[in-house]
Amino acid sequence: MLKAKSGVQTGLGERIVLAAQGLGALVVIVLSVLDWTGLLSLPWFDAQAYRIILLAVAVVLLTLFVERLTVLRSIKTDLSLLRNSGHVGARYLTDSDSVLRQLQVLVDSASEKILALGAKSTAIAYLERISRKVTDGDVTYSRLLTGDHITHELHQHLLGLINLAPVNVGWNYSEKYGNLTVSEREVLLAIPTPHPNRFRGLKLVGPEQAGLFSEVFWEAFREGMNLNNPRSLEILCEECGSSTHRGEFELKEMLTKAEDAYRVPG
Repeated sequence: MLKAKSGVQTGLGERIVLAAQGLGALVVIVLSVLDWTGLLSLPWFDAQAYRIILLAVAVVLLTLFVERLTVLRSIKTDLSLLRNSGHVGARYLTDSDSVLRQLQVLVDSASEKILALGAKSTAIAYLERISRKVTDGDVTYSRLLTGDHITHELHQHLLGLINLAPVNVGWNYSEKYGNLTVSEREVLLAIPTPHPNRFRGLKLVGPEQAGLFSEVFWEAFREGMNLNNPRSLEILCEECGSSTHRGEFELKEMLTKAEDAYRVPG
């Protein structure tokens, strides 16, 4: 509702500004033409007419000032409400170290679930924290692997967890979903940079944001395939697999065969 209100006010403000600018430009053009043609010096164009035109310009400028002041006050009010609402918290993380620290904080504070989307993590401390949370029985853990390979660190991390009851592992060839970690109250989006192993991040706090990104995660998870066979992880691993440059069809066929051949003991 707050967003809609601001949008209406901004749209109306833009129309007022455009109309005022158009009228002001028209007045300036008319005055310029009259002056260039010498019509301003003719007897019929007296001082009274000139004052009327100047008054019109002043009204336009005053309208612009009042409208801008109103919009600025509205923005300040909206920001104040947003800041004090307690429902939304956002923090921009400017470097890789900050992102890794906040990932560990997210994992340590999770009490119900950890959802992770991505396949290129080399952050051993972060992965070990997740393993402890899962093996201690504190949380459920779901990981969606994306792309044509995973890191060896992630392979080793998942190898001891893939067959545990509270763990779900999936794979999707598409990497369009980005990198995402979600708990029941926090979200961390890792933002890649042009430099290898360097990234920035955005941390969101609040159950509403966590719920929204949980839906995003599960939508992506459902579009992929479930993995239960440790051999599937080996196939995907950049060190243990035969190649890291395989097409979607070839890789999907290899993983399907591995999963079809796998039987969970008991």
